[in-house]
Amino acid sequence: MRIWFKPILIVLAVLLLTPGFSRAAAAPHKAIFTFGGLNERSGILWVARDAGIFQKHGIDPTIVNVRNAQVGMSALAGGETQFHVGSATGTSIGAMAGGLDLAFIAATRTLDKAQFLAMLRALYTGFPDWNYDHDPIEFNDGVHAIKWRQGGTHLGVWAMPGMDPISPTGRSVKIPEHYFFYKVKGNHIVEIRPDPVPGGAPRGILEQIGVELPPL
Repeated sequence: MRIWFKPILIVLAVLLLTPGFSRAAAAPHKAIFTFGGLNERSGILWVARDAGIFQKHGIDPTIVNVRNAQVGMSALAGGETQFHVGSATGTSIGAMAGGLDLAFIAATRTLDKAQFLAMLRALYTGFPDWNYDHDPIEFNDGVHAIKWRQGGTHLGVWAMPGMDPISPTGRSVKIPEHYFFYKVKGNHIVEIRPDPVPGGAPRGILEQIGVELPPL
């Protein structure tokens, strides 16, 4: 069985089901929403605000445009905002992994949650414009599958755990599209398994920026 999931546009439904966002509140509850780009996902915030839907349910919204999902997720994790609206990216998927043990199963080793998030932080520091595109999510036998396309420019120091820091080369990187498979428990991702392909990360990144590959 294959199920196609549309981008999440259910912010209002979540609000109405969340304790503390009661429509009976005497004063509007202030909430800060962030978004990383103007599109159909973020547009729903402006529509809801201008139509008075937030106010109808006792919510006083502040809508803030941030540079990217990393900034939005950092603000959310730090308690500076209440919601971030966006699509499925490596950043949002990493954030979804919070709260439960996570295993990232690569071709040569398995990373726990802390190691996986450290890897992502290093990647986004070394490649601050790292970006993602993906096909619709597929679902089969309890496993979610997403075909990702990703890449960026090596503009910062890339300090992958277990490797010597690599100074910026200015080179652009494009990883061959391939599937990632996700197992979900409750509302959290508990396992991520990328399909091993030639040129996949991180070895494909090293090859494209001209760095000698470490032994497998």
